[in-house]
Amino acid sequence: MPGPIVFLDIDDVLCLSLPVGGYDVIDAMSGARPDVADVLERAFHPRCADALQEAHEALCAAGRQPTYIISSSWRRIFDRDTMARVFNGSRVPFVSECLAPGDAWCTPVLSDSDVRATEISLWMQANGHLMDSFIILDDQYSGGSLVSIAEDDYHPWWGRVLICKEHVGLQGKHAGAIVATLKALYVAPTKSA
Repeated sequence: MPGPIVFLDIDDVLCLSLPVGGYDVIDAMSGARPDVADVLERAFHPRCADALQEAHEALCAAGRQPTYIISSSWRRIFDRDTMARVFNGSRVPFVSECLAPGDAWCTPVLSDSDVRATEISLWMQANGHLMDSFIILDDQYSGGSLVSIAEDDYHPWWGRVLICKEHVGLQGKHAGAIVATLKALYVAPTKSA
């Protein structure tokens, strides 16, 4: 994973459940609904998807194509292939194209609630990304364990956690913050002799 890392939550970051939510996507992907294409097209709010796409395109233009790691509860339901199909059918197909390979595509799932920070930390330890360039996109509810980190300027992750408001999600102003964070923190890998 040569580029910067984006730990991506879905609910209240991309999916605002207006008019389609996670349960609709689950039903569509399991075959319980015939309107799969329509559900996927409407699952992610256009403003939220546009903000992520703006950040993604700016990073790619700067030679810093991000790799996405799913930290959302959606990873409890969908495997990597199904999650990739969700992204491909949605407003953010570039996430599927840049989803981390193999088992690294998502953070580990712990049984306790409010452990998003621990799950991300475990992923970093398992994948050797303790000091690399990364940003965490989450919300106040599912990312509750990240809220204090976002406000603690002594925490090593400070400045790398973007907390979205519930029912609001990513906004255009967040695109610039994502790009600025990942450009400032990214160190390109060097070729060894």
